[in-house]
Amino acid sequence: MCDRERLKRRYREGHGLVLAALRRWDPLGLVDESPDEYDGYAPAIVGLLDRGATTDDIARYLNDVIRARMGLPPNPAQDHKVAEELVNLWKRQKHTKRQD
Repeated sequence: MCDRERLKRRYREGHGLVLAALRRWDPLGLVDESPDEYDGYAPAIVGLLDRGATTDDIARYLNDVIRARMGLPPNPAQDHKVAEELVNLWKRQKHTKRQD
């Protein structure tokens, strides 16, 4: 497999991890009816994670999404929990990449 194909595969895998975490986050409670409801937020999160975002950075982003885009009251505990999961998943994936 060439380097370009390997990079594409890793991006898809990382993107998939983010999508799965966003579906568990599910602040609107719509994931059963509309599983792709939060997919639009994944590219921004992938970008943040690629640039080394911390758990607090990701939690702030999720909080902004909830308040500004969804008009919901904040849920900092849930945002932090999902943000921590995302950062840890990203770190594990990055570590796995180095072993390829």
